[in-house]
Amino acid sequence: MIQTVKTYFECFNSANPRGIADLFAKNATVQDPYGAPVKAGKDAIMEYYKGAAKKGTQLVQKSPTVVSQNRVAFAMTVVVEAMNKEKNVTDADLPLGNMEIDVIDMFEFDDDGKIVTMTAYWDAELNIRKT
Repeated sequence: MIQTVKTYFECFNSANPRGIADLFAKNATVQDPYGAPVKAGKDAIMEYYKGAAKKGTQLVQKSPTVVSQNRVAFAMTVVVEAMNKEKNVTDADLPLGNMEIDVIDMFEFDDDGKIVTMTAYWDAELNIRKT
């Protein structure tokens, strides 16, 4: 699970949405941020990461990966350069321009080591800093 998190960061930061999607189970879900509509299935997850994992957006891990049974959680900062309406793949109202978003991600894994749920916890009003 810890290696999967490392691979997730590597794939995201190299703008490799296919590599990210391959970490997920066939019927996995992504909710980013928590409370937003769920993206369900590998096709929807792939489309989401095609928009999210682009050049100009980087993930910086801010805490160790914490493991509890079949789940992991970690803190990170999403560093976004030149946010515009086309780059915003979330349902949150994000400001335009450069920003940093503090996020806690939680992954749940199946018995095959694939991610079955990814939930990102952050709030557009509380966890974003314009840079």
